[in-house]
Amino acid sequence: MVTSTLSISPHKDAIMINKIGKELEQKYQVEFLVANFKKRDGYRKSVELSKVYGFYRQDYCGCVYSKKEKYRNPRRNKIHK
Repeated sequence: MVTSTLSISPHKDAIMINKIGKELEQKYQVEFLVANFKKRDGYRKSVELSKVYGFYRQDYCGCVYSKKEKYRNPRRNKIHK
């Protein structure tokens, strides 16, 4: 069974992520767990729990464009810390 943590981001489309996950489930015969981790204030809770347990939170999505934006906009860095 697999899922994606991408659905926790307020910037990601959980419906689309889950749709693609279900398509890949059929293609690769691996069960996909449909989830929307934003529900019930999930994003805020994830930030709080990360602070409590000292988890690393990457403050950009990982693509070159968001990494450039991270360094171009220092104010954005304070939001996730």
